[in-house]
Amino acid sequence: MSDQQQSMEEFEKILSKLTPRDFDGHTEFANLSAEQKLMWLSQIQQFYWEFHGLASNDQPETSFKQNSKHPL
Repeated sequence: MSDQQQSMEEFEKILSKLTPRDFDGHTEFANLSAEQKLMWLSQIQQFYWEFHGLASNDQPETSFKQNSKHPL
């Protein structure tokens, strides 16, 4: 199994354990439309892929700066 597949399975496992309570008012997630919720989940998934493990790797450059397709 590749690292990417393993990371995806880990992400899906974490995501499956989330409850509506995890998305309480501080994110206003409950007030978003279905399309907005999917966009937010897509963005957080990309953030996870871009930065997963970087804090522990002590890398001076992030892959986000080099490979980002989405402006912040």
